[in-house]
Amino acid sequence: MNNIENNNKFQEDLEKPIDNFNRSKKINIDKNYNFIPKNIFFKFASFLLYLIAYPILYIISKLFFGLKINGRKNLKDIKGAKITISNHIHILDVSFVSLANFPTPLYFPTIKSNLEIPFISILVKLFRGLPIPNTFEGRRLFYNVIKELLKKNKSIHFYPEASLIPYNETIRKFKDGAFDFACSSNVPIIPIVYTFRKPKYIMKYLKKKKYITLNILPPIYPKSNDKKYVEELRKQIHIQMENFFNENNEF
Repeated sequence: MNNIENNNKFQEDLEKPIDNFNRSKKINIDKNYNFIPKNIFFKFASFLLYLIAYPILYIISKLFFGLKINGRKNLKDIKGAKITISNHIHILDVSFVSLANFPTPLYFPTIKSNLEIPFISILVKLFRGLPIPNTFEGRRLFYNVIKELLKKNKSIHFYPEASLIPYNETIRKFKDGAFDFACSSNVPIIPIVYTFRKPKYIMKYLKKKKYITLNILPPIYPKSNDKKYVEELRKQIHIQMENFFNENNEF
């Protein structure tokens, strides 16, 4: 497959819907697009929704997905900006990362079409979702927004696999984006690996899907922003996450 085909496939992955929502609210990401509203009412609504949603998401995650979080200390010990990455295995897995990161708010890039669903788009925005543009100008603006957030000591979660495959049993190939941002902004990158475990006792008869465990690995601090180093870092972390995934699953 040549580079053009690879780029087209990547773009298809970014724009591929994972649901049947009506996407009638079209958005154009240009210099006038407001990635992060500064309106005081929007900020208050976002903060309030975050506080209300946390206990609800916690209960749902425990009850329906058996969510277990390991290694939370690896997040709590970091002061300032950080980038977290994970495999993308569930439509709600960004909520799982947010639970692990609480009370620190988490920004996350998401496919542009998620901001084109009436009402849902408001929730995505309030939960700090950042649409990934599909134009050159939009990508430049998006890049600047991410850099500015990191400069302000914010936390951002990336999916280097780019697309979602529910309950996928491999760690797929990574894109460079998250690693490039970590290196160019000199911020730690924290690998998070979702693994699966079998329900026990009576739940093994009631639950068809496996339970989910969120594993937070130790942070990695970039040593350079050289392009070759970024590629090496991506490969190094991919191997680390793949090994952990293969050694800690119950298939």
